[in-house]
Amino acid sequence: MMGWAVRARAGAVMGLVAVATLAGCDTAAPRYRGAALPAAPCPVRMALLPGGASCIDVREASIVAGRAEPAVAAPPASAVSFVQASQACRAAGFRLCTGTEWSAACGGTEARRYPYGEAYEAGRCNTAEPTSDLSQIRVQPSGAFTRCVSPEGVFDLSGNVGEWTDERDVTGTLRELRGGAARNGESNVRCVLDDRGFQPPESVFEGQGFRCCADAQR
Repeated sequence: MMGWAVRARAGAVMGLVAVATLAGCDTAAPRYRGAALPAAPCPVRMALLPGGASCIDVREASIVAGRAEPAVAAPPASAVSFVQASQACRAAGFRLCTGTEWSAACGGTEARRYPYGEAYEAGRCNTAEPTSDLSQIRVQPSGAFTRCVSPEGVFDLSGNVGEWTDERDVTGTLRELRGGAARNGESNVRCVLDDRGFQPPESVFEGQGFRCCADAQR
C-alpha cells in the first residue's frame, strides 16, 4: 500500500458557473435578451450527486498556488494531509466532501460495490493485482484510466490515490480516507469498506489525495 493502511464529465475549468444556456433556445431573441438564465447547479468541474443537493469534482485534485485544481495534465496531489487538502478546497471556493457525499458519488443510488458496478474488474482502475510489482505502480493523472468512471461521470473513485473526506471517527479527532490507493488491491478499493481508514488530520503519507465538493445551486 502507498503509505497508509486501509482499514478503513470531465472539466478542468475553475470557478462557479454563473449562468447556463437554455437548450434549444435562441438567447439572442428579444424575449430572452437581457433576461437572467437559470444558474447551473454545479461548477463546470463538478458532477451533481444523487439527490441534487451537492456536487463533487469529477477528477482528483492537484494543489496549484494553494488552490485545488482538477488533476488532468499531471498526477493529483498524493502526499497531502487532511489539513492541506481542506485549505486547498477552501481556497478554490469549495470544501472537502463529507463521507456521505463521497459514498453517494462512488456507489450511486444502487449502492454499487465499485464505482463502475458490482463486480471488480482488474485493470479498469489504477489498482494493484496479486501479481503486480508494487515498485512499478505510479499515481496517474486523474482520468488516465478512462474506464475507471462512475455512471455519473466521476473518475478514479477506486484506486489511484486515497481521498480525504470530512468524515470523523468516534473520537472526532481523526478523518477518513476513501477509495484506496494505486498500490491497494481489490478488497481495499471498494466504495464502502468494513475496516475503515481513519488518520490524524496532520498526517502525510504517500498515496493520500483528495477532491472537492460544493453545495448545489438552487
